[in-house]
Amino acid sequence: MNNVHAILESSEISQEGSSGGTYNGTTGMMFFLTSDKRRHLKINLSLNFKFTTNTVDVDWSHYQINLTRYADGTNYSVVERINIFDLPNTSEIVNNNGQLFTVSLDTMITVQKNESLALESRLAYDLHNVHAGQETAKIECKLSQISGHLTIEEDSFHEATETKAILAHEMAERLTSITTNNNNSFYSDFLGRTDIGYSSDGEAALTAFSHGFWIRNFTKDESDEEDRFKPLTTSFRDFVESMSTVWNIGVGIEKSAHKEIVRLEELSYFYNRNTTIRLPNQVKKVKRSIANEKYYSSLEIGFNEGGEYEEACGLDEYNVKSTFTTSINRIKKSYTKLSKYKAF
Repeated sequence: MNNVHAILESSEISQEGSSGGTYNGTTGMMFFLTSDKRRHLKINLSLNFKFTTNTVDVDWSHYQINLTRYADGTNYSVVERINIFDLPNTSEIVNNNGQLFTVSLDTMITVQKNESLALESRLAYDLHNVHAGQETAKIECKLSQISGHLTIEEDSFHEATETKAILAHEMAERLTSITTNNNNSFYSDFLGRTDIGYSSDGEAALTAFSHGFWIRNFTKDESDEEDRFKPLTTSFRDFVESMSTVWNIGVGIEKSAHKEIVRLEELSYFYNRNTTIRLPNQVKKVKRSIANEKYYSSLEIGFNEGGEYEEACGLDEYNVKSTFTTSINRIKKSYTKLSKYKAF
């Protein structure tokens, strides 16, 4: 923690860092800013510091460190102050000059929508001189050698939202129609669904594709000539390569009722395990060779674009680009299989 923000009572004197007043804060003070909804936060704080003061002829003073909750958005109106450290009078302040302290807080706090949180160094005082007629009264409190940590945890929940999307079968059907200039030229049990005439739902039937603008609930404004909305665009090649990366599919051309159609299925569909030919004699002088081009020292698999995961669990995240090293080390060649679409 680099700064403890100052809030002064009974004074408008500015201090280093961000400061506010008795009943209102400022943006720079907040470590948790303007919550977008009601949240239950677990806050764990540990703070080490050296307290010093320069106090002369002060009639009354009170020093605190508070965790403060503010409401009303950027108006930052004080709702609640939780006391973490307290020197309740001038005598306590003076007697603890130069002392080292460690304070901690482990609590649950409910933050409502448009509320914020701040950690404050707060000084209240009365500069009435003890010696009448002499302008000698002053007070200054400082924290130095500051270290510690602040963690915020939340068991979060968000109401489900809806977005426009296109399912894989419709995407493939549309791309095939554009490519071949023919309607009804696509078939896939793997992507098919009962609601569009297939006998059952395929394994990848509910794979859907969306657009960043759709997810953010943007729509095209026909009345605006400079409207920056862009529709979802892709190519048949990108679609097939991405589906192959995720679902290990293959694509072929088949004849159906005197018409050629594009057939997309799981890759095993295109490999016939039945015996299709029997040779009358044993084959002799068979020449075997090693397919060196199929040896790889590393693998790059997943999605070309994806989130960054710094936690340990991110090692198992599959919606990103993952790299692996094989046991082959005499050659340097990488096998790459990446989807051009982002995954969510």
